[in-house]
Amino acid sequence: MQVALLTGYRLLPYDANTARLAALVESFLLSDYTVHIFLESSFSANALGRLIESADSKRIKYHIMRINILDFVNVECISFLWTKILTPIKLFGLLIAFFLLRNVDNLKLLLYSSPSFYTLTSICICKFFRIPIVLEVNELVDKESFVERHGFLKWIFYLLFHYYPSAHADGLFVISTYIQQCLPSCSVPTLIIPAILGKKYELYCSNPELNICNTSERLPTLVYTGNAKPEDGLHILLEASNILWSSGHEHTLLLIGNKLSIYSCISSLSYNHTTSFNVIGNLSPESYISMLRQADLAVLPRPSCRINSANFPTRIPQYLAAGVPTIVGSCGDIKKYLKHGETAVFFDNTSPAHLASLILDILANPNLRRQLARNGLLEVQRSFSIASCSAIIKQFLQKL
Repeated sequence: MQVALLTGYRLLPYDANTARLAALVESFLLSDYTVHIFLESSFSANALGRLIESADSKRIKYHIMRINILDFVNVECISFLWTKILTPIKLFGLLIAFFLLRNVDNLKLLLYSSPSFYTLTSICICKFFRIPIVLEVNELVDKESFVERHGFLKWIFYLLFHYYPSAHADGLFVISTYIQQCLPSCSVPTLIIPAILGKKYELYCSNPELNICNTSERLPTLVYTGNAKPEDGLHILLEASNILWSSGHEHTLLLIGNKLSIYSCISSLSYNHTTSFNVIGNLSPESYISMLRQADLAVLPRPSCRINSANFPTRIPQYLAAGVPTIVGSCGDIKKYLKHGETAVFFDNTSPAHLASLILDILANPNLRRQLARNGLLEVQRSFSIASCSAIIKQFLQKL
């Protein structure tokens, strides 16, 4: 059996989108599929290859749809050129991809792409060649922010690109129950895959019993990973950190992710304790898990909003697999997979003072942290591991 993955994303090294796609590839390989991967550039192929752990690389076939001469250039500064010249080249590459796939036996096609003209065109070509197509939907664009950035006319086009493909695909992979409910057609077979922990992350996970240290002997470390978007809640964590310092509770913040956005958030909030945080860029799985193990508590506040209801962060299974007790905002499908006080601790509001109190309570209770770490790892193995997800994905594709 064979499966092809097409993505319109420009994949970045160790980015969340790259990690999610790599985990999907590994799940297909475990199900004995041969995987054709169509990417927009060799840069994306290298970024993806760094995260794929496979003993049988012969069953992975990379196809570059175009050579992107702007891989190392700030695309935002030349968006006009990107739109007018490179998009037609990209669509031409798409036609070549389908031409190469037209005679592949027992082919299932997974289109890993955000709503765009690229997505719509792919659906139409698949219908022409009669190739079964599964659309991967891992984001829900907020109408107000989209219209503010792009204008109302483009919002009309977005509706067309979002709803037409999801209604005409043969199957859907969605990241959350909320997205499934927002899609227009209930007749399309749908599989919810919140997050899959890739093999390279699984390799570096250890017994969480060894990770719980006595915080009275040193400064406790709090870890946060991701960007500084309002929906991630970094501003809430920084304000809670200020409250802890003001009340005499010293600690260290370990911030992993987009350095520019994190420093921008810190500057905007006038964080008062510049010597107490360490900002680090995106890391390889080995270095990332190693950093997580240095932490006593992972904190991802995620205030309740439409975007967070639709998303499921890949960071959550990474925290749990590293044996780090975790505080997380409980919106969306978090409550479907985790239990408050057993596998994680839920933060249900936006109050920095409440978050600071919650952090102190957990740091003061090593038995609770040990229980969270142990139960969290078991939940990862049950719900987010390659082994647990691959069989479900294979069964779903066989029915199409």
